[in-house]
Amino acid sequence: FGRVASVFKDPNVFGPFLVPAALYSIYYFESKNNLATRCFWLAIFLILSIGVLLSFSRAAWGNYAISACVYFILSAGSLKQRALTVFVLVIIILPVISAILFQPQVAELLNQRVGIHGYDSDRFGTQLASLQLATAYPLGIGPGQTEPILSYSTHSLYVRIVAEYGFLGILSFLNFLVLTFMRSLRHCFRKTKNTTQYAAIVTATLTGILFNSIFIDTLHWR
Repeated sequence: FGRVASVFKDPNVFGPFLVPAALYSIYYFESKNNLATRCFWLAIFLILSIGVLLSFSRAAWGNYAISACVYFILSAGSLKQRALTVFVLVIIILPVISAILFQPQVAELLNQRVGIHGYDSDRFGTQLASLQLATAYPLGIGPGQTEPILSYSTHSLYVRIVAEYGFLGILSFLNFLVLTFMRSLRHCFRKTKNTTQYAAIVTATLTGILFNSIFIDTLHWR
């Protein structure tokens, strides 16, 4: 449908895939002293950001915004450095993004993607039907059974799990996520600077994916 997917089968997978790399490029942009190296990583950041934009995945856009905010909160550095980095990135990226959005094909696709559409109603209807299945079958209907039964994907990781694996399944999965997130967060506050920076990237990316999973079934990302 005119959306960039690269080598992925779905733009909704392609967009989020670029987010951790974009955060990584921000880290290297900040940590390098050489001007040429900083410009290189700034260019990488710009290319990856354009990739997320052109995926036209609304969940990926939210994923990127949340991941970037969490990264800036958790990463080491003074408030002045954070503000300077954000200022430079915004000054560089806004004109480029604006120029892309003024392209007729891109503008038309953007108008199509923003707002509520007919298939959104199908998604929400399927999610409601999945929750009704979960109520009828508290132990779950079995792995991979929502699509054969409902003839439509749930488009939500959490709804899929509660329908297919039951309430014990969703509680176990949420427990796994909380423990993973807590361990990742703990690494952000260690004394080794490089370790904390990488941990900030991982934690921020995980936060974005957890948000993304509300709207997309991320299990099939593998």
